[in-house]
Amino acid sequence: MNMAALTLRADSIINAVNAVKILFMIKVVVIFMVKIISINSDYSSGNVQSVINQKLNKAIAKKM
Repeated sequence: MNMAALTLRADSIINAVNAVKILFMIKVVVIFMVKIISINSDYSSGNVQSVINQKLNKAIAKKM
């Protein structure tokens, strides 16, 4: 019983870590895309990026 409980906890911790890694990867990709889009369009990169960063940070804070 104890071993099973420990492995379940380990799995859930690994899943949580993977979820955070995936979120971080998505954030990096989105920032890259925003930089590319803002260079190609009329938007100022600072404003667009700060808004998206705020939304992402709120989403990550909720997940944590």
